[in-house]
Parts: sequence; structure tokens; C-alpha cells
Amino acid sequence: VQEQLRQEVARVAGALDRPFSADDLSHLLLDLAGIRCRWYDPARSLIGERFDTTRPRPLLMGFEPAGNYETIIGRDRKQ
Repeated sequence: VQEQLRQEVARVAGALDRPFSADDLSHLLLDLAGIRCRWYDPARSLIGERFDTTRPRPLLMGFEPAGNYETIIGRDRKQ
């Protein structure tokens, strides 16, 4: 059990800098709980090996698109 917990902690620690959207929260929670069902998509779980970091994260103002998160927040800028 302790080894399993260590692995989960390592998965979470390894995902700290990944881009994330609230749309993916349910997939993360299902993954953490070890639940696999037809609604779970491993490519949308922040801690999953198959997490898609290139998936667009659009911002909405109300119900209207306001742009892309990376462009607006500035993650695309080189440091």
C-alpha cells in the first residue's frame, strides 16, 4: 500500500507544471480513485502518462469565447 501511495505522489509531483483545464478535473479524480469507466479518458487525466499537453484550453467570458488561455495568460512567451 505504501509503495502504491509513493507512486501516486510521484505522478502528482510530475504533473505540477502541466497545463490543466477544469474540463479535465473529472478524469483526474477518476484516475486518482482508480475508477475506469466509459467516461474516463486517460489522455485527459493530468497525472496520466497519456495526458495531452497540446489540447487547446479556450477561455470563455460567460458563454462567449474570449481566446486561448496560453495566448492570453502568456505561457507562449519564451522566458
